[in-house]
Amino acid sequence: MASVRTPATIMIELVKDLDSRLRDVGRPRTLHEPRQASRFRADLFKFEGWTRLHRNWPNKDDAKTFSRFRDQSKELEDVLGAVDTANTLLTEASLRDIPALVRHQAEELHSAEQELKRILREGGWMPKLGPSRTEKIAEKLATIEWPAPNEHLKYVLTEIANEIGAFQIRFDSELRSVLLKKKYDAEIVENFVHEWRRQIRWFAIYLQTARGLVALKGLPAKPSKVEAALIEEMSGNPFAKLPMVAGARVKIDAIAYYELTRLIDGVGKIKESAELYFGMKKRLVDSGAASDADADAIVRKFYGDVPE
Repeated sequence: MASVRTPATIMIELVKDLDSRLRDVGRPRTLHEPRQASRFRADLFKFEGWTRLHRNWPNKDDAKTFSRFRDQSKELEDVLGAVDTANTLLTEASLRDIPALVRHQAEELHSAEQELKRILREGGWMPKLGPSRTEKIAEKLATIEWPAPNEHLKYVLTEIANEIGAFQIRFDSELRSVLLKKKYDAEIVENFVHEWRRQIRWFAIYLQTARGLVALKGLPAKPSKVEAALIEEMSGNPFAKLPMVAGARVKIDAIAYYELTRLIDGVGKIKESAELYFGMKKRLVDSGAASDADADAIVRKFYGDVPE
């Protein structure tokens, strides 16, 4: 008989998943490979998200522990992101056949990979000797006095609801007016579009991580044309993979969740194209391949009028 999932067992499972992924990879160099890095980064996001939800934990000492785990996982996630970005821009530089830019990006990728190796070793994720970071985290989680599953789930759901409310206030007061601008620059992409997408993505990650406890209600028996189109569009989207479990403790509206996943996907495409545009522009200048004015014209020729 399968064991019952609780918020506590979910967090422990997430650490085991990270540990298993690292053991499969075997060595820091292998984690440079984009597919391996992507899989590990996805697991890391789930663990980071679950630690975020526990940052207001009633036991202050344990809350500090969760915050430390969150900082450690985010540090690793950030450098994995830097490696991914450097890889993407190196591919673009090679495709555009700009030698100075290719050399610059090769150096940037090498630096990012060296930083990844350093964090994996010095951060203890893949130590040469002794217990790994994941083993230490698992040992610490085993000592925590978790509340009853019902109380723990209530805490998690309350934190998610509070975060949604706080983000809505922040969106209305800080983000909305900037996101409605007709033209974006690199600062808007980094500090506003990226922040918007990251926050709405957390909500999907929280719910996906709580699979078995949280599930979708059944789809409408007779969906409208708009709903049917949405269901078809989201059928293959990775963020829409939330199960419809009969015994789940909490069920949320499937159409609303699919709307969330569509928003994440749409904002993600905007973010990726804008980051590529502004990333290539900056590196054209940094590599000496073009002046600032020329770089703007070059990337516009490559990618179109992305800022608009």
